[in-house]
Amino acid sequence: MFKAVNIPVPTSSWTMDEFMEIAKKLTVVKDGKTTQYGIGLEAWWGTWSVFAGNEGGA
Repeated sequence: MFKAVNIPVPTSSWTMDEFMEIAKKLTVVKDGKTTQYGIGLEAWWGTWSVFAGNEGGA
């Protein structure tokens, strides 16, 4: 996915703003339908806790 749109592979130095921008670039919409999402996360709370922590949550 990253190579197709010429985006470097993620690093630990990405900011949340960069992450969101890249996710939008990786999302593909054809004929008004999303055919590829720029991000996919599981429903498990552990995945989401990373985002909460990055944004100052506890």
